[in-house]
Amino acid sequence: MTPEEIRQMRQINFKQTNAFAMQNGMIQGAYSILTLSVFVAGLSTPLLSYVHLILLLNFPILACFLTARFRREVSPHFTFSFSRGFSHTLLTVLYAGLWAGVGTFVYIAFFDNGHIFDLYQAQVSRPEMVQVLETSGMNRQIADATGGKTIVQLIDELRTISSGTYAALIVYFHLLSSPLIAILGGVVNIRRPRR
Repeated sequence: MTPEEIRQMRQINFKQTNAFAMQNGMIQGAYSILTLSVFVAGLSTPLLSYVHLILLLNFPILACFLTARFRREVSPHFTFSFSRGFSHTLLTVLYAGLWAGVGTFVYIAFFDNGHIFDLYQAQVSRPEMVQVLETSGMNRQIADATGGKTIVQLIDELRTISSGTYAALIVYFHLLSSPLIAILGGVVNIRRPRR
């Protein structure tokens, strides 16, 4: 192969990887939105907080599964390099972050109306939680860290943060975790040439 043919082949491979990552990013993004929805529901139903934890821990597994599906589709009997698996997983998680950020923005801006913060306030205002916060010294630590504010005042300040900021935090989470998940996706999906 000439250098020009190799360059064209790499461009085609990247375009194909990116196209599949966009599609799989929608699936992973829907999974992220589901995970965030279960988190919100878990604030009032303790069992759902465990479900949220399970969904959150399965996020990298889904990314690896989607990359394996991509590998089966584009390279059923051929080699599949670490770099191709890495780039597909990385792009999938980044696209998922965009979808999750949009979902977070829409929910907080138009549907939530402070419900999350009301749930947080109800949790920390329960007598047993007040006692736990007091005996653990957490109230003192929060007051020292925030200039004398109580946890309820801190929650009230969280209400003033824009929905765009919360959406950006979700995108940042995906952005920061994507290289680690992509390493896992690349390693898990390597297929060496047969001898």
